[in-house]
Amino acid sequence: MNLRRWLSRLAIVLLLAAGLAAPPATADITLWAWGFNNNGQLGDGTLTDHASPVQAVVGLTGIKAVAAGQFFTLALKEDGTVWSWGDNSYGQLGDGTMTDSLVPVQVVGLTGVTAIACGSEHALALKSDGTVWAWGTNYCGALGDNTEVDSAVPVQAYGISDVTAIAAGYWFSMALMSDGTIGSWGDNYWGTLGDGTDLDCPYPIYVQGISDAVAIACGDYQGFAIHADGTVSSWGCNIMGQLGQGTADLDAHMLPVKVLNIDNVKQVVGGARHTVALKKDGSVWTWGWNMYGQLGVGVAGDSYTPVPITTLSGITSIAAGGYHNLALKSDATVVSWGQGSYKAIGDGATEHRLAPVAVPGLAGVTAIKCGRRYSLALLAPQAKAPTSVYAPARSGIITTTVALKGYLKRTSDNAWVSGRTLEFTVAGTAVGSATTSAAGEAILNWVIADGAASRTIGVGFAGDASYEPSSTTATLTAQTVATKVYVVDRTQKIKQYTVLKAYLYLLNNTIVASKPMTV
Repeated sequence: MNLRRWLSRLAIVLLLAAGLAAPPATADITLWAWGFNNNGQLGDGTLTDHASPVQAVVGLTGIKAVAAGQFFTLALKEDGTVWSWGDNSYGQLGDGTMTDSLVPVQVVGLTGVTAIACGSEHALALKSDGTVWAWGTNYCGALGDNTEVDSAVPVQAYGISDVTAIAAGYWFSMALMSDGTIGSWGDNYWGTLGDGTDLDCPYPIYVQGISDAVAIACGDYQGFAIHADGTVSSWGCNIMGQLGQGTADLDAHMLPVKVLNIDNVKQVVGGARHTVALKKDGSVWTWGWNMYGQLGVGVAGDSYTPVPITTLSGITSIAAGGYHNLALKSDATVVSWGQGSYKAIGDGATEHRLAPVAVPGLAGVTAIKCGRRYSLALLAPQAKAPTSVYAPARSGIITTTVALKGYLKRTSDNAWVSGRTLEFTVAGTAVGSATTSAAGEAILNWVIADGAASRTIGVGFAGDASYEPSSTTATLTAQTVATKVYVVDRTQKIKQYTVLKAYLYLLNNTIVASKPMTV
């Protein structure tokens, strides 16, 4: 066993000893990300972690699906090309280099791609012709090209061409065949290939005993298959009971065995040492390690068989990271739970969440995905609500202050809209802006300038991501100010030069400047 594998296994043993894809896409779909960002995997152009969702890869349009690895991310576009960003230590960005990138780079030579998947440091792509292509680390043969040579560009997995789905674990890969059988390749130390041995294999071999699979999934070192009857089989590492077979041990589980006490399963996803399943009735079940609350049941304690998250219902999709999870609700919002120390929960905090909490600020979500310590969500464009603006007529004396007012409503239900900016003009000249209150009211205090007695007030809302623009007008009546003139007596001889003087005042004796006077 080489050093890299030995260190990985040692970490697992020490831990035990211590007690421890989307609906039809449009070009307007946006990607949002949050969590750990040490290599730029969030795609916002920085290395800054984010505890709340931020928009990623602005300018990358036509995103159809995303996949997340340990510290890198993939996006599949509608045109069948694949783009990547983040860590590139092993060539996992697929752009022919081993240079990290904070912005999307195109995976070299791939077209006609229909699905993507990420392992820890390698990536997979399924093409429309049923072939599988892989790049990144080839440790233990994870790329499936019958070598163990890393590749910074896609190479074809050896000998398979009838694949309908793909999945990737830490250093191994799986493919679902059109006939319901499963191919697997790569690291097999824990029996992750499901072939009855613990021997690595650099090319696809068959998972034994399964011929009716309709979906597949990988955890770090464990594999899963959903059968046509809705039951689930598992194999591989079971150190924390993540196989759901009623036990936890250090043995390599080299052949598939049915997960206990669960059926009617629609989707299964694997974390580092826990598993999450979504049933067709919208309920979510979990099993395995629970140190960070990744089982989502509200209390500590591992479970070696599936347990329901009773606070969740109406779930349409799930995703698992290393030690945290996401669930997409039927109202297109997202909840999360588990490890919070890397900000992957998305609720603005770093506390672990033993039960699901809402991810604020996300609406219209169409797909979710977890990296090891970060999270992703695809958002569809939201229909904007129409609005209306009302502005009352105002009047005041020139040189005094008048309160210009505007009111913003949502026209569908006449509800006031708060926190939006209204722009004010008088006689076509911008005079300032104000923000609407909880009552939809925006007030701008303005000193009435000289001008016509009757003027037009314009009040406009520019619109935003949620609301359409609207505007209106009202009348400002500018009243004149009473004045008085004081004339200075003068005495002078006829035909002699003299200075005539007059003074213009308001009634309160304030001097009025710059006004023409006729003598």
